[in-house]
Amino acid sequence: MSNTDKEQSPPPIKTLKQYYEMIMDESAAKGSGILLPFPPDEYFNTLGDFAYTEHTWTEPQKHAWKQSRTPPITFTDLPDTAKMVMQTVHFPYVRHRGDGSRQLDQEVRLTPADFRKLERTTQPGIGVWVLGVGECDVLMIPSLEIVIEDGVRRVYAEGRAREDGADGVLLSMCLRRREA
Repeated sequence: MSNTDKEQSPPPIKTLKQYYEMIMDESAAKGSGILLPFPPDEYFNTLGDFAYTEHTWTEPQKHAWKQSRTPPITFTDLPDTAKMVMQTVHFPYVRHRGDGSRQLDQEVRLTPADFRKLERTTQPGIGVWVLGVGECDVLMIPSLEIVIEDGVRRVYAEGRAREDGADGVLLSMCLRRREA
């Protein structure tokens, strides 16, 4: 089989908009669930980037999303009793080593921007770490499971981590289970 016959991989997800559209496309296709973006506001920044909630899509809503990227509902359409899961999405620096097989040879480091986002999110939810393209390249961790150690905080407070993440702290050092 030639390279042209092989199915091409989707481009890597690098922005919140791409992540949002990927989840919304999947939700519309299966006809359930919806991802609602929080407005860029100081209060909402403490909640995360998005809220995922229940929603049953109608055929006209699916068509409208596909044609114009118009979401079928907004926060104001939700009942007061709606249950939501907050999501904070991170795009850490990923360095591939070795032969590029991406199996156990990637190093994931927090950029200062990701660290600040992690620090300011105060509500329980899900931390989504987009490491690449496919479903296997997305790591989801309940925010209540994330503990940032003092040594990690010091690295960022002292400005020793670069924006490209090259000098940042390994993700595995930052994420550990909270003691029961």
